[in-house]
Amino acid sequence: MNKRTILIALISVIVAAVAYVVFKPEPQHQQQNDTQPITAGTTTGFQQATTAALAGYYQLKDAFVKSDTTAVNAAATSLLPLVDSMAVDGIAADTALLQMAVEYKKTIATETRNILTVSDIEQKRRSFQPLSDALFDLLRTTRYKGSKVYQQYCPMAFDNSGAAWLSNSPDVVNPYFGDAMLHCGELRDSVRQ
Repeated sequence: MNKRTILIALISVIVAAVAYVVFKPEPQHQQQNDTQPITAGTTTGFQQATTAALAGYYQLKDAFVKSDTTAVNAAATSLLPLVDSMAVDGIAADTALLQMAVEYKKTIATETRNILTVSDIEQKRRSFQPLSDALFDLLRTTRYKGSKVYQQYCPMAFDNSGAAWLSNSPDVVNPYFGDAMLHCGELRDSVRQ
């Protein structure tokens, strides 16, 4: 064999090995029981801080339902320190999950501040949507163990782009339309251990 044939054979073996590693089928695992957390665990302090932040979030949601800008500002002001008290160092998780939790917490805090910086209720609602999404993702990532949290969704929010929010009740009360379409929406998901 000449060098060129050996080189082509070697490259073919390398390509085949790389293709096998990249495209090999994942082993089939049994579906995890919902009671097993993704994270190794969270401290009681983190869970309590998260429960307090959720209570503050629910006040904010209720203020949006009433379309009361003053109440929205008061609830957002109250929510900020509660979000800050959620110490993500109380999450025992691998680095990737911990970083996700940090990012979700940053988004929650940033969007809460954004609610306070704009005056129009509709602009405030625009920040409420990513805040709601980040909070739900944080709860799922940390496998929140408090009271059941319902994720509800209105497909008509923001010119039919749709938006979700969280509730402590399965009854749909829409914060994006208030009285105009109070019960527009559906139950989409929930978190609870």
